[in-house]
Amino acid sequence: MGHSDEHPTLLELIKQGDMERGLVFTRTKHDADREVMKLSREGIDADAIHGSKSQNQHTRTIRNFKSGHL
Repeated sequence: MGHSDEHPTLLELIKQGDMERGLVFTRTKHDADREVMKLSREGIDADAIHGSKSQNQHTRTIRNFKSGHL
């Protein structure tokens, strides 16, 4: 599956509504940030965790994920 095919498939899975939360793994930090932006434009709460984020940002993202805010 090429990069251009991945986002529509992800959106379709999310919009089916069969899941409360999910994790998406990407190859690069750039891909993760780009996916967060695309999901946000669709009204879907998302955040990325990667090496360019601080430990506080990692902790906040994990807490928001566990509590259902993401």
